[in-house]
Amino acid sequence: MYRQLAIFKRQNVNINHSTVSGWIKDAMRLIEPVYDLHCWQVLNTNYLNVDETTIKVLDKDKKQTTHTGYYWVYYDTQRKLALFDYQLGVALCIPKLCCTSLKAICKQMATMLTKLSIK
Repeated sequence: MYRQLAIFKRQNVNINHSTVSGWIKDAMRLIEPVYDLHCWQVLNTNYLNVDETTIKVLDKDKKQTTHTGYYWVYYDTQRKLALFDYQLGVALCIPKLCCTSLKAICKQMATMLTKLSIK
């Protein structure tokens, strides 16, 4: 966001950082039900491929240092749907997405449909 604001500023378009932050938060709230539905669709399968890749992530608290982050890919081979997820560590990923019981999946789906106002 800082880079984009700098580009705008060079073109004499001044937008307050807090304004853009608000736009991003609003967009996230609007797209969250769609993302949740996509997660449910990918994870509600009989066969799921899962793979992780490590990446170096800049540490905002310590200048010039990095930590290892993990990108996880969940791929439903039957419907050819993919879900990409970033996590700080290995242990946080699999329980979050893959070890969900059928009852929990159904509850999540009901919540998502309510958010989307679909009955």
